[in-house]
Amino acid sequence: MGRGKAMEEKILLELLRKKPDKGIRAVMEAYMGLCWAIVRARLTGFPQEDIEECVSDVFLEVYRSRGKIELEKGGIQAFLAVVARRRAIDRYHATKKAETFPLEEEPAEPEKQLALEDRNALRDALHDNLVKLQSYGARLTPAEG
Repeated sequence: MGRGKAMEEKILLELLRKKPDKGIRAVMEAYMGLCWAIVRARLTGFPQEDIEECVSDVFLEVYRSRGKIELEKGGIQAFLAVVARRRAIDRYHATKKAETFPLEEEPAEPEKQLALEDRNALRDALHDNLVKLQSYGARLTPAEG
């Protein structure tokens, strides 16, 4: 990682930890294209809504795991790329499995649910970036994903 990129990652990570609502918006601004491309490549042929939901899940995990991200291990970009790949693969397998066997979704345990204000902040950030998601989707061709 170049010096400028390392400094940018450090600033983003500090913002994400100290002011999570502003931090997640900044992370989304910086890495929406990367996340979108990774998820879209693995979910080729899936409806746009599935891709958008998967991308949202990626940023939710980044938000929830902000205390675990380490700059020495690649920083936010590397963490997000790994999460995006895993979430897309999980979504692919879950969808294929659901086509074969109906699955019942279990409700999340209360201790695993985000606090209401965290959910609202994240929802607002995701909503603000939905247009960007759609814009990225419209500009990428399947070969670019």
